[in-house]
Amino acid sequence: MTMLNESLRKTFSAERALHIAVLCAFAFSQPLYAVLTQQFVYLHDLDAGLVEVGFVVLLLTILLPLAWIALDLLTMCVAMHWNRQFRNLVPTILLTLAWLSILRPFIGFQFLTFQSIVWIASLALAIPAAVLCMLLYERTTWIRSWVSVAAVSLVCFPGMFLYQFFSLSRPRVATPEHSQHPVPVIMIVFDEFSGLSLMNRDLQIDAGHFPQFDRLGKLSTWYRQASTVHIRTDVAVPAILSGQFPTVPRPPLESEYPGNLFQIIHGTDDFDMTVFEPVTRLCPKSLQTRERSRRSTQEKIRSLVATLLAVYPRLVLPNDTPLEFPPISRLWFGLPEQIDWHPSVYIGLQRFDPFIQRREQAQNFIQSLRNTEKPLFNFLHIEIPHIPSCLLPSGHEYNYDEMATFHPAGAWGDIGENWANDPGIVARNEHRYLLQLQFVDRFIGQLLDRLQEIDELDRCLLIVTADHGVSYRPGHSRRIPDAETLPDLLSIPLFVKLPGQAQGEISDSNVESVDLLPTIAEVLGMPLAGPVDGVSVLSRDRRPRKTLYHKEGMTTKEGLTVLEPSIPRMTAAVDRRWQIFGAGSWERPPEMACSHPDWRGRPTSAFEIEDAPLNSLNLMAQYRLPDASNLDYRPCLVAGSMDAGDLGITTADLVLVVDGIVQDSQFSFHKSRNQQGFEFLLPESVVKLPGQVELFHADRLTDPRPRLRRLGKWPLFDVR
Repeated sequence: MTMLNESLRKTFSAERALHIAVLCAFAFSQPLYAVLTQQFVYLHDLDAGLVEVGFVVLLLTILLPLAWIALDLLTMCVAMHWNRQFRNLVPTILLTLAWLSILRPFIGFQFLTFQSIVWIASLALAIPAAVLCMLLYERTTWIRSWVSVAAVSLVCFPGMFLYQFFSLSRPRVATPEHSQHPVPVIMIVFDEFSGLSLMNRDLQIDAGHFPQFDRLGKLSTWYRQASTVHIRTDVAVPAILSGQFPTVPRPPLESEYPGNLFQIIHGTDDFDMTVFEPVTRLCPKSLQTRERSRRSTQEKIRSLVATLLAVYPRLVLPNDTPLEFPPISRLWFGLPEQIDWHPSVYIGLQRFDPFIQRREQAQNFIQSLRNTEKPLFNFLHIEIPHIPSCLLPSGHEYNYDEMATFHPAGAWGDIGENWANDPGIVARNEHRYLLQLQFVDRFIGQLLDRLQEIDELDRCLLIVTADHGVSYRPGHSRRIPDAETLPDLLSIPLFVKLPGQAQGEISDSNVESVDLLPTIAEVLGMPLAGPVDGVSVLSRDRRPRKTLYHKEGMTTKEGLTVLEPSIPRMTAAVDRRWQIFGAGSWERPPEMACSHPDWRGRPTSAFEIEDAPLNSLNLMAQYRLPDASNLDYRPCLVAGSMDAGDLGITTADLVLVVDGIVQDSQFSFHKSRNQQGFEFLLPESVVKLPGQVELFHADRLTDPRPRLRRLGKWPLFDVR
């Protein structure tokens, strides 16, 4: 026993304890501090202060390393009885976690993702790397010396985090100034809306599909070459509100954007303000009209710890790891933990769930336009036509699946922003986007009608725009620009109706989203609180180029500069969409997305039918909000999954039949290693209850009577 104790003392020293703490810093503290600095909105919404943040620092910097040091000591004591085997188990585990964290952003290749073996590849790289590092640590002094020097991380990691946290807590408020020309201001910022989507092949507004945007264009100036400056909402919207290029990363908080549009308008005290701000936090809290329930310090600490425990596995392990990760608090994503819906509140700061009840949010904004003593300032940022697609042009809702917000059909990646190289399913997603865009067009008509009703249309400043564009190109990203997707992502709609303007015009001048704040300031006669990068659209001086800032995509630099003052390859991008969807009705998916477009409308009597139920066939339930009216809901989406291997094939040729008539057909798309998916969006005119839905596999295609194998059938009611 004496010899064991002596051996243990020689092996476990203060240096080893320090090195375990350093490995903890790289395995746990650094990833968590890094992700927390990207989620300051979460800390803001949680009302986390010095006590809560201090506890997290204490936990990550002291308590967690002490626990691992104790575990290492225990492991070494046990190893002494096993001939010193596994004596380095704890540092090897920590090194493996550190390597997994390093590899996590770089190993999500599409092929590995589709085979659901990214986690195997990650472990196959991380474990040998950790073992090699441990061998070098034991056999070389310079590695141990390096780890000792790296002990500075024990101070640097929490120090940098605390510095950033406290810098955000310092209020920086603009000096209030009165408006010389206070007129009503109505500003709408849509989300994930490419301006090219509104154009026909002549690069005019497509009046056939978007009559209300055409109506808006006839009484405002349409800036056809308008462009965004960033591809992410939490950066693009602050750029609009601040008039500043996003040259450095900043969280979307009021303290980081002094002199933003909301502060300036609020400071004048000349306007009755209503602000719908679901994503950013730039509006002064004093405008909040509803008191939020306050959490105790203990509740906030519990929430912080539980959230970090749920987030950490996702920082080091790939999404396809065959483990069930704990759920992450909705607050982490800037979403309210509970739906707080008060449709009768029309003033002040309004914060709703960005992706829930978007139709109701739009209607609430319409109702907020009213006659008041002071001029109106009504601002709406709304997450449409952003996915999930669940709204028909008529205004009816056909499904709601919150998971589709981040993982639409046929997409892959951590947040589902990479389209598979499958033109059919990508075109179906674009079709649903265009239908939701037609709902946006309907909303624009209601907006104009309401402004006419309250007699404010003529004298108001009306601005309709979007934060950034979106792309639907197979094999490319929905949001990250490259040479193919750049025109779709760069273009945004921009309509500016000046007070008294009654005649529409089209401008091809170089206008960017940062130009809106100085435009509003000039129209209202308000001085800006500080220098801005934007230039009023009323000025003849225009920048000679466009600039799109981002971290991913075409370059490793923060900013991508597009030398042309116009949207590149605009005509080609518009032509691509028209070749797919055409000028006719968009009620049904395009023919190129169908495996047998000529079968539409055929009765099942035209086919040879064989019953062959598929056990692996799963019809996905479509979720509706509890208060959604049956009159407003349409069970149009028939979606599900299956194991195509049960049919002896890899991809299934599927045919959807409603009440004995073929309505649609498609090839299944990849969902996971063994699962194929399908999504059929039925025309609203076809959906009539009661009804019968049948899913077939086209087993033999030869005429005159192709053979269909019936895989399953359901009452149309079950599609709800």
